[in-house]
Amino acid sequence: MPLILSMEDQTTLKAWAAPRCDCNGAWPAHSIAMGVVDSETGAIRAVWVIVHTYQTHCDVHMASDGTRGWVSRNTLGGLWGYVFYILKVEQAQGIVGAGNTQALCSALKMGWEIETRLRNVMDDGGDGVMIIMHRDRCKWIQDQESDHG
Repeated sequence: MPLILSMEDQTTLKAWAAPRCDCNGAWPAHSIAMGVVDSETGAIRAVWVIVHTYQTHCDVHMASDGTRGWVSRNTLGGLWGYVFYILKVEQAQGIVGAGNTQALCSALKMGWEIETRLRNVMDDGGDGVMIIMHRDRCKWIQDQESDHG
């Protein structure tokens, strides 16, 4: 199944991601969604919603269909390439529920690093774990460094 990265139909991508990110669809107006889509069926496999908060920082909210089939060097290289080269971000961050071990393990396998634990920040009152990705430590774009000046 060939996958493509898509930014078309922001409303649909954000609506698909909202319940998976527990945000009730309340994305900031300046947020950008990038979808990983099956090019044959049009099925959304994953969505990253990026909120460019500061000139060199952004928040990333990740949602998936619960499978690993969308994760590849190409998709992660494209997603991170957009964040680091197009948006010119130096650091991305996200917050994962401390009890969501599946999401935390997936994030760590993707190269995210744990920054800190945040007490009582989740909507249900639970703790969160702040994860970060620095441009200079992102293994998914290291091969692309020579291609992007």
